[in-house]
Amino acid sequence: MSERETRFEIEESLSAALVEAVDGDAKRTARAFLEKSDMRFRLKYLLGDLAQEGEQEVDPYEEDSALEETNEADGVSTVAPAEQIKLQQKLREYIDRIVSMAARLKTDLESVQGDMATMSSDDRSAALDLIEEQAVESDEFIELVSDVLDEIRTKFEPITAGRFDKTTTGWPRAWQIQCGRDEREAFLLAVRYFSGISYRSWGKLLTPLVNGMRVIGPFKPEWAEQAARIVLVDTEGLGHKADATADLPEQVLPLLHEADVVLLVDSAKNGLTNFTAGKALEGVVNSGHTRKLVVVFTHMDAVKGENLKGQSKLDHVFGGLRNVVENQLAKNVSAEAARYLLEHLATSTFYVGRIDQTDPKPAKPELNRLLSHLAAAQPRVFEPVAFPEYSADNLVLAIQEAARDFRQQWQGMLGLAPNPEYRPKPWQTIKALSRRYAEGWDDGFVLRPTSNLVAALSAAISRFLETPIGWSGHPTPEQMRETIDRVKTAVAVQLPILSMHRLREQPQPTWHEAYSLRGTGSTFERRIRIEGIYERWVPIPDARGDRPVFEFLNDVKEVVMGAVGKVEEDVRAANVSTHQSDQSRLPSLDLDGS
Repeated sequence: MSERETRFEIEESLSAALVEAVDGDAKRTARAFLEKSDMRFRLKYLLGDLAQEGEQEVDPYEEDSALEETNEADGVSTVAPAEQIKLQQKLREYIDRIVSMAARLKTDLESVQGDMATMSSDDRSAALDLIEEQAVESDEFIELVSDVLDEIRTKFEPITAGRFDKTTTGWPRAWQIQCGRDEREAFLLAVRYFSGISYRSWGKLLTPLVNGMRVIGPFKPEWAEQAARIVLVDTEGLGHKADATADLPEQVLPLLHEADVVLLVDSAKNGLTNFTAGKALEGVVNSGHTRKLVVVFTHMDAVKGENLKGQSKLDHVFGGLRNVVENQLAKNVSAEAARYLLEHLATSTFYVGRIDQTDPKPAKPELNRLLSHLAAAQPRVFEPVAFPEYSADNLVLAIQEAARDFRQQWQGMLGLAPNPEYRPKPWQTIKALSRRYAEGWDDGFVLRPTSNLVAALSAAISRFLETPIGWSGHPTPEQMRETIDRVKTAVAVQLPILSMHRLREQPQPTWHEAYSLRGTGSTFERRIRIEGIYERWVPIPDARGDRPVFEFLNDVKEVVMGAVGKVEEDVRAANVSTHQSDQSRLPSLDLDGS
């Protein structure tokens, strides 16, 4: 994470802490400061956690773990008692400064506007907004941000293994290490600073600053029957952030096109009952990558029941997957797409358990079957034989449906219209969203309008593409499916670009206006401004047909019909090539009788 990004995250953490500090609760202030609500950037990993005086935390479910003792036995990444004292002193200094700043600003505000305890909800939100604004613009706040940033700089110093690649200001851009085959323990110890989460190491970890890790080496598990040469890309877990949208992030969508296999991993205890997992299935199908999908169920050892043994246990777990496909996906995409997906997953679902053990004996056959599948995966060669025909009128209806779904979703989250599925978001969250879009940040925030628009368009266009009005030639059902998926993929590549352009780039000045609003009534006015952005750039097509509607329709139609047209070109080119090949194989006609 760059120095600028880190400063941004510190500012957000301090702003959240200031809002909590207005009520004078140091414990809540510390929690907001050290652990953001999205649980993605956690200062407590970098600075340590604030211990409450006179309190000793007891976990009644804690178990002695030999594995944990082994992992922490090195002591290098563990915070020593003397270090812990220094960390606590520094943290209490930060919290005291935050509480003091909030108390002073609250006193100043109440001297003009009255007691905050008697204010209405809207007036209190406006008052908190004003306190936050005045704090952020103060020298005291800027100095505190710089002090925290300087403290974080010191966390790089103890790391002597490997080497840092630094900017001209001395801030690390990357860290690299190379270890020999016999230096496994040294390697794991070195990377623990960048990937660890153990509470014993809070105050020495750099994990929150790491955007990604790339590791290459001759890795081969003991159970593997082959040394497969594969690249695994692990993304952030779906549903990792509480109250986040279930739509696939736009950062993940390009990976669907680049990868040869898309692995969806879920615990067999859940049985794919998570709504987010269902949305992930939809995202894969809507982007035309059904053939790439592989589902892996873990924790099979935790699936118990007197009627669950052998194949019946596998059938039980697969039943949860079938339930999602036959209900959620068949309804939201098409019955044909759902049927095809189930046929594919019947041979592309794997069941494993006890894989946290050094010797996962029961899972070895299935793990080797999965490894063979991954190693053998190759991009399919598309052989165009026919092209689908579509009605432009039906496409307009699909775009109208997508725009309506997106707008209703956001009217609910903005609190401008009741929506049973999407509740109004807190004013702080809406404000944080407006700042990110105003300043061009894209850090995986819990609110993602661009992802929501991509998902809405993908779903509606996918349903449209599933039902062509005709076909050229006489393709088989398999060829039809392959062609439709090909079109979906071509569309899915372009939709994130369209969404970014219409919701981030073009309306950025308006986003800045929305974020800049302050004072009484600004909370509601900000929501209205954001809705105005959506109304302008994602208009719901109707009979009026004004220019913004025409532009929106035209942008989406170009993407969809361009993808269909490309397949038609491929089919015609293939037919010409086949015809020329047949001509070259015709026997020659000898006219002289020899």
